[in-house]
Amino acid sequence: MNWGFTDVVTPPGNHKSINSGIAYLHKSEFDGSDLDFEYLGPRGSPPEDKHCFAILIQETLEAFTAQAASTGYRRPLITAAVWTVRDY
Repeated sequence: MNWGFTDVVTPPGNHKSINSGIAYLHKSEFDGSDLDFEYLGPRGSPPEDKHCFAILIQETLEAFTAQAASTGYRRPLITAAVWTVRDY
C-alpha cells in the first residue's frame, strides 16, 4: 500500500504510524522522533490535514507516555518542524 500524507495523519492510519514509530525508535535506539510538516495544502493535501497533524502529535505523545510508563524506559522526545502560510 502506498501511504500518502493524509493516510498517515488521519485515524486509523496515524495509529499504525505511531506504533511502527515506537518499534523503530526502540530497534534503532533513538531517543525521539522529529515530525516534519511542511503544509501540503497547496500541493493537493486537504485543509483538514493541519488539524489531523495536531492530533497525530497529541496521540504520539500519549502513546510515548503510556509506553514509557509500562516499560520503565524514558519517554521519547518529540520535536516538530512546521511551516505556515498566513493566507491559506
